[in-house]
Amino acid sequence: MKYSLLIVFFILIGCKEKVIPQLEYAQLIITASYCKYDNDIRKLSPNFKLFKDGLMIMDVKEGFEHINTISNLKVGSYIIEYNTIYNHKNEIEINLSKDEHKTVSLCFDFLDYESNKNVLLIDELKNDESLMIYFQSMACFSGSEKELLISKIDNNFICKFDGIEYNLNNAQVKLIREFEIELRSNHSYDCSTLDNYELVNENLKQSYHFKDGSCVWKGFENLLKVLEINVQSDVKY
Repeated sequence: MKYSLLIVFFILIGCKEKVIPQLEYAQLIITASYCKYDNDIRKLSPNFKLFKDGLMIMDVKEGFEHINTISNLKVGSYIIEYNTIYNHKNEIEINLSKDEHKTVSLCFDFLDYESNKNVLLIDELKNDESLMIYFQSMACFSGSEKELLISKIDNNFICKFDGIEYNLNNAQVKLIREFEIELRSNHSYDCSTLDNYELVNENLKQSYHFKDGSCVWKGFENLLKVLEINVQSDVKY
């Protein structure tokens, strides 16, 4: 009798309905943006990859209308990988909780300036020396040429554009450094407009040439803006 009761007990346990754990999900909204410059986001063709547990689960090609909503993602940690306009790979780590609606903005003009290993001409500039930035933009039916002269006098920086001189503060000199780092990055050539740059130390006759055919950086135009220099309408993109 004792053994019969044990058999019945184990049969009842085996017949008990198994509890299936409920999966927990979240929603991820990914947007594309410029964080430093006020560029036209519509000219950007953003793309990104989404990874979970070291495996790529999504590869979104260019043209996702600058906002992408991904629903029914399992909770947990993810990595978003994308290339900036400087062709540098950037990664963002996120963690999704149950029923969370998280928005992540991909900053396509992000650049880690602190990791720069190039010797910059602006840093090499000594008193009574000048750095000339020659700019030429060539499009199918238009073009423009401009010059920006940066001089160091008594440890102070002065720039000259279209015959007008501007005194530069430390923050603006820092922005010139960032411009030179951006210029030395790997720009693409998938646009009909080609921008040519030449940086010349007028005293040492040291120069560098760069090309940008991306139409998404607009380096010279943005440099004039951050330096608060008045620009005529013939600087076109």
